[in-house]
Amino acid sequence: MICPKCHAEYPDSLIFCGDCHVDLIDACNLDLPVTKMAWSQLEPFNNEIFANMATEILDNERIPYYVKKDWLSSALGIKGTGLPSQLIRIFIPETEVSRATKLLKTIRGEKTN
Repeated sequence: MICPKCHAEYPDSLIFCGDCHVDLIDACNLDLPVTKMAWSQLEPFNNEIFANMATEILDNERIPYYVKKDWLSSALGIKGTGLPSQLIRIFIPETEVSRATKLLKTIRGEKTN
């Protein structure tokens, strides 16, 4: 596991960087070192259920990502539809933005053509 912010390596049993306060990502599937990869933010999700659905789709399509939650919901471990005004941001490599956006349209209620 690697911190996407400070690039520190952690054992697989850890999921959170204590220094940067961000979720760790699994770098096993990445072709480029994390430090050389350009990340782009997808449109934020306003609850954890939809964000989890999105990350499951990204997992199935083998698109690397990392998730950044607001401090309150991640610190308190609040699940479900979450808190009002909660935003969950998903970051993916810039090279995968077009493909990921198309895959995630159904979660957002957009029509796919």
